[in-house]
Amino acid sequence: MIKDGLLTDTSYGNIALLRNQKWYTPETPILEGTRRASLLHNRRILSKPIYLKEILQYSHLSIFNAMIPFGEIIIPVKSISVD
Repeated sequence: MIKDGLLTDTSYGNIALLRNQKWYTPETPILEGTRRASLLHNRRILSKPIYLKEILQYSHLSIFNAMIPFGEIIIPVKSISVD
C-alpha cells in the first residue's frame, strides 16, 4: 500500500526491502506488527521512509507477519509492477 507516495505495508503483512545487504522497513506502516517490532528491536531490519519512486533502488522485497517468518517470502523488486 502507498500513502502520500510512501510505501507502508500490504493488506496481510509488513514489508522490508533489501538494499546494499541491509533490510529496510517503511517508517510509517499502517499496522505496526509484532514481528516487525521484534525485527526492529533486534536490528535485523531498519526503519526509514521508502518512497514508491525509489523502489527500484532496492533489489528484493520481503513480506512477513506474525504467522509468516521474515525471509520466507522474498520477491525480486524488478518483478513487481508499480503502475
